[in-house]
Amino acid sequence: MSIERMESVVLLVPAASRDRFVPWLYQEREIHLEEFVNADDAWSRRFHSPDDDISPVEVQISRLQGALEFLREMHKPASDFLEGLFPVRILTTHQEIEEAVREVNPENLAIECYRLRSALEEAQEERIRLLGERDRLYELEFLTVRIDHLRNLRHLSFHLVTATGPTQKTFIDDIRLSGDIHVELVAGVGNSVTYVIAAPLSRMDVIREVIIDYALHEYVLPPVEGTIEHELVSINRSITLATVHEDKIRAEAVKLSKQWSSRADLALGWWESERNRILQQDRMASSDHVFALRGYMRASHCERFQARMAEFFPEAELEVQPIPGNEDPPVSVTWNKFFRPAGLLVKMFGLPTYRSIDPTAFLTLTFLIFFGICYGDLLYGIMLLFLASWLKKRFRGQKGLVEFFRLFTYAGVSTIIFGVAMGSWAADLSAYFGAGNPVDTLRIKFTLLDPMAKPVVALGIAIGIGIFNQLYGIFLRFYRDFRRGDFHSAVYDGIFWLVYLGSLLALSLLLVMNGPSGAKIAVLVLFLLAAIGLVLTQGRHEKSLIGRYITGVISLYGIMGTYGTTAFIGDVISYSRLMALGMTTSVVGMSFNIIAGMLKEVPYVGWVLFFGMVIFGHIFNFVMSILSAFVHSARLILLEWFGRFYEGGGIPFSPFGFQSSRMELIEK
Repeated sequence: MSIERMESVVLLVPAASRDRFVPWLYQEREIHLEEFVNADDAWSRRFHSPDDDISPVEVQISRLQGALEFLREMHKPASDFLEGLFPVRILTTHQEIEEAVREVNPENLAIECYRLRSALEEAQEERIRLLGERDRLYELEFLTVRIDHLRNLRHLSFHLVTATGPTQKTFIDDIRLSGDIHVELVAGVGNSVTYVIAAPLSRMDVIREVIIDYALHEYVLPPVEGTIEHELVSINRSITLATVHEDKIRAEAVKLSKQWSSRADLALGWWESERNRILQQDRMASSDHVFALRGYMRASHCERFQARMAEFFPEAELEVQPIPGNEDPPVSVTWNKFFRPAGLLVKMFGLPTYRSIDPTAFLTLTFLIFFGICYGDLLYGIMLLFLASWLKKRFRGQKGLVEFFRLFTYAGVSTIIFGVAMGSWAADLSAYFGAGNPVDTLRIKFTLLDPMAKPVVALGIAIGIGIFNQLYGIFLRFYRDFRRGDFHSAVYDGIFWLVYLGSLLALSLLLVMNGPSGAKIAVLVLFLLAAIGLVLTQGRHEKSLIGRYITGVISLYGIMGTYGTTAFIGDVISYSRLMALGMTTSVVGMSFNIIAGMLKEVPYVGWVLFFGMVIFGHIFNFVMSILSAFVHSARLILLEWFGRFYEGGGIPFSPFGFQSSRMELIEK
């Protein structure tokens, strides 16, 4: 359980063996490749990177991505709610991937998907066009005469207009619509009325003026031969045929999706790994006679790797070199089975740097305590254990998810312990089954602290945990710097702050409790010495002497420097959320219990309503409170605590070999 020690290695192979050596190295997955640094001109003239062209691979990836997008639109494999909630990876084997790569032709699949997409879009557009045309015809359904006759009138001007609002009552009284101009109401729905205006052709200009003046909507007669009724029959027949055609294309696309989606997914994962392989091979170097590569490998694997390389490539040489001082080696963290679930929290924040420390062992107990306090309830802990156990079985092939659910198994145990200690057994549900019942008696007997009865004590404990955790984080900073040999930082940014904050706390307690004068003076001297040390050292990176001292003084407040008094106070107060969330879980549970208790008094069905409300209320509280407990416990660690010592941003150890974010390789 630590950051694995890395060895900086250089591999030299005769150029003639390169084509055999690279695939073998790819299968071994042992070397994290790095570029050659500080190469001089002579090196650059002799050695060059492989000239593998990545563009064909990018083309294949693009084809498969486009094809899969279409195939998933057409048919999404059945999955339950949980699979949509968690990042589930495809479980497969090397053999299945190889078969998929052989069977899936990205170009042909992309062409077929493009053909079906285009045909489907054309069919949809045609159906939508016909539907729109039918809707326009429905507006003229009241016309029973042949439309072509109306369109071909030679001596008569014929207009269909719609008036809305007040216009429908005023425009027909217009003095211009008199004499040989005829207006007739033909249809009306709600606030919209349709009129026919007919007149000799000589009066067309007058009709146009009226239409414009009253903002009437004029219908354009459709290019129909025959009646509207006859045309509607014809267009409904066309819509039916267009729908059948569209369904036929869609069925063909669904069949294609069912046939190729899963294999195309595997093929895409392989091509993405190929892209990564080519990009990594660009870090290798080759001359006319020598093939060379540089990188890192885990020190514990060196001996075994050298033995295998000697077996298959006796002509190859491996040289271990000092790690360059200006380079951060990749990070590979090993965790034993117990600490592995908590390692997920570290990955959430980012791996530690190579020369830092792995905080997993330090944060495991802290996280579980925080979670237990926030969520503490006997019933909820038992429910969480069962839920985590079921989820581990449900996703047993997903290694990452199984470890995540194992973390909740630990959290369930912590929830039970703190639930018993705080007297929360489904809040106070046991009290509703009669005074002095055995379960309630047992609950009261094992209660160590009821936060609802003693909130000040609970707050004090939460603040005390915050003080301890922050000082613990500063100690880990000291340990980190001391371990890497940076003794100045270990003292200036570790010891000085520990003494300063510790003596500040002790002095505050002595003043509040009116402690002995000698103790006050001793602690005050210690406090002042630590403060002077911080003033002199927190600005040590500033160029000017005045700048160093100003930075040192300001650092005591917390604006500059590695920490500060106000930052410490603020971080410590943040831990009060432990008490607040713990009480919230209990209060919400108690509220549902009160409601259930009131329902219990209903005649005949009271107990049914009681248990119904209890089940609903506590499941609701279980779900909502678990989110708060996890998020805030993680926040107190990843922000308030990690900020004291943790250096994230480590480069993950990524050995040259098959890699895919979408697949989980299993062995058959």
